[in-house]
Amino acid sequence: MIDYGCPVGSLSIKKIPFFPMLQPTCDEVLPGDSERQVEEVFLGRDTLGTFQQNQKFKPIDRCHNDHCNHFPALLSEDGSPWVLGNLYLMELAKGYPQPHDNTLYKTAQALKDFWKVLSDENVGIFDFPLRLRRRATYCYSYYWKRVVDENPEAEEGANEKINKVTDFYRWAVSEKYLAPANEMWVESEKSIVIKNHYGREFIKRVRVTDLTVKSSGTRPPKKLKPYGENDQIAIEQALIAIDNTEMNIAFALSLTTSARKQTVLTLKRSAFDSYNGQETFRVNVGHNQYADTKRQKRFPIFIPGWLARQIVIYISSERYRTRLARMRPGCDTDYIFITQSGLPYYARKDDPGRQIFQAIPVGKALDAFVRQQLTPRLREMGYSTNVRFHNLRATYANNLVRGNLELIESGDMKMADLIILVMDRLGQSSPAVAEEYIGSIQAEKLSYIAQNSMEKRLQAGLESGEGKVDKGDM
Repeated sequence: MIDYGCPVGSLSIKKIPFFPMLQPTCDEVLPGDSERQVEEVFLGRDTLGTFQQNQKFKPIDRCHNDHCNHFPALLSEDGSPWVLGNLYLMELAKGYPQPHDNTLYKTAQALKDFWKVLSDENVGIFDFPLRLRRRATYCYSYYWKRVVDENPEAEEGANEKINKVTDFYRWAVSEKYLAPANEMWVESEKSIVIKNHYGREFIKRVRVTDLTVKSSGTRPPKKLKPYGENDQIAIEQALIAIDNTEMNIAFALSLTTSARKQTVLTLKRSAFDSYNGQETFRVNVGHNQYADTKRQKRFPIFIPGWLARQIVIYISSERYRTRLARMRPGCDTDYIFITQSGLPYYARKDDPGRQIFQAIPVGKALDAFVRQQLTPRLREMGYSTNVRFHNLRATYANNLVRGNLELIESGDMKMADLIILVMDRLGQSSPAVAEEYIGSIQAEKLSYIAQNSMEKRLQAGLESGEGKVDKGDM
């Protein structure tokens, strides 16, 4: 019997860049004629002796499935694969829609973390005794409850991992790898209110379990982190001083279009074939368009004409052609952003080169530029600005809202129109994010007005002598 169960020792994750699919062939006829016996053998629920002696595996050359490339294999301490965990990851990898490589890797990390907690608590992965705290799933939940009580900010990450673990157990039960002696959790339904693209609210029913953890303390609200005018000037000056053409263009694209790092760095060169001097150049991004987006959602970005012209000049330059010539055979060459070594800064999801990359590029070269060049240069220039590329998106949204709030106040624009404008430019389906940006800026303006009014009263009081401080009072 194959041991589908527990890993041996601690778990590790090994990414396999190229994972060819194999097909089983058999040199001899299997003993027995019944379909049931054959199925039992293939599922590993019967003796494999005779089957393993005669079984051969050959590559599926013409039907290669690249869903499993860069597969995050879970390995036991002795280097052997953890069969059950890898079977689950393989099932996810073959699913539709195909999960992103990072999504699959996060699932592997959750299973690795789950196994470590169980090992530390001396609880087996299939242990579901009468005592609640000794059941595998509850043991993991109680562990995260302790963590979240000390650090409320860990709540979201904790529940994400718990959900991945419960999905693993649902699959294991459905495939009959597990028949727990007692309940793995208590499940219920709850209603949540969400808004659609038009701001209309409707109720959605979702499944929840009693494994979910909630902080007993107050979670700090998520704060938008746009850069103010001084920080924007600091970043611009530092970029000019460094003079890295690719980074100058990338930062300008995000600041002027709100595009995420993924969208900026996967932008296709061919998108600019139709540029002929437009004041604002529209580029459609998303599934089967000119750049990848989060969840491959389709929407347009609007690039200022001056920036589009600079991009056209750049892709005609010797600097760009040199980088393009270094790209490996078999890779998609329709990129604007290419590193000196000939790799894309961020590989598109449909890039055929993904199966030959040792590690799929996901923008780490840009992160390294921020860490190794931009931040040190800012410090040399006397600025304390901490740069995070995603904050440029929030900066664009703030600049957009500030530029249009005056129209709202003068009656030249309706609030509903501003919300729709922000949604369109950010590629959002829900008005919640737009309302958050607008509300944040309005609150900031009201706070400034109140503070300014208070300071004027203090100033007037002191200057009139009503609030004057005498030496005897000190």
